[in-house]
This record gives sequence, C-alpha cells and structure tokens, in this order.
Amino acid sequence: MQQKRLGTRKIRKIRVSAGVPLQWATPAADLLQQGDDLGSFYVEINDPLIWQRVQKIMHRSGHAQGAASGAPA
Repeated sequence: MQQKRLGTRKIRKIRVSAGVPLQWATPAADLLQQGDDLGSFYVEINDPLIWQRVQKIMHRSGHAQGAASGAPA
C-alpha cells in the first residue's frame, strides 16, 4: 500500500508501527545463531515500567480477583 501526501504530492510506502518495545525484537543475526538450547530463545528484560503494567493487568483481571478472595481457581 502507498500513501500520497497532498501538499507535496510525494508517494511513499505505508509504514506499520505495532507499538512493540525495541527490546522485544530479536535481531536477525541472533535468530540465526540460536542453538538447540531453549534458553537461547528467551531474553530477560528487567524494565520496571513493563513489570508495573503487567502487575496492573493482573490485578484488574477477574482471575486475580477470584484467587485473592479465596475462591477456588
């Protein structure tokens, strides 16, 4: 797909932004060098903002509320 700017009449390809943090993307060179060890497929990220958001999601989910109230899982 292409986008045409009306003011300059320039045409360019539409760029897609998925909103994924840069540290979540694995460079192609690293993907090619992975071995049989499953640990090579994972990268540990210790980003306080990400952990805060994950905790907020967990606290707001029905599953977390049910477990906290003593209801069976």
